[in-house]
Amino acid sequence: MSNQVDILEKYGEMINLIPDIVCLTNKDHIITHCNERLLEQLGIERKEIIGTTGMNFLTKKSQEKIIKIISQPKQRGRIENLEVDTIKKDGTIYKALVTIDPILDEGGEFQGAISVTKDITELYEIKKELYTQRERNLATIGHLSSRMAHDIKNPISVISMSLENLRGL
Repeated sequence: MSNQVDILEKYGEMINLIPDIVCLTNKDHIITHCNERLLEQLGIERKEIIGTTGMNFLTKKSQEKIIKIISQPKQRGRIENLEVDTIKKDGTIYKALVTIDPILDEGGEFQGAISVTKDITELYEIKKELYTQRERNLATIGHLSSRMAHDIKNPISVISMSLENLRGL
């Protein structure tokens, strides 16, 4: 726990200035500190999150994803850019990327973790919009190529019939 206290004493003010969500947990995965951005993002008060686990604010699927990763025997280090679905107090779900770094004591024993979470909802909306536009573009290309094939086929058919008629003479 002293590592977390050291972190807060040294970097507490800086943590609050970070525009992304920053959260400290103890070795039991209980939230001991968070910055104001987390409270704003989830629409909650500090007393609603300190002393709870961050898993409470994730969808079931995201909880299972994290449990699967941290339960792997070789997983003792950083978890980087893990995509999760986070639930706000009002029930709204948003996409986020989370990076989790373990806090180890001098002997290398796990004492907790620090996580940084970035809201990527806007990126997802842009990606979805680009995908929709791409689909529209492909549909337009398909329609144009179909019309071109039709427009080319008609004169070729006339020429072909004319040649057949000439052969018959």
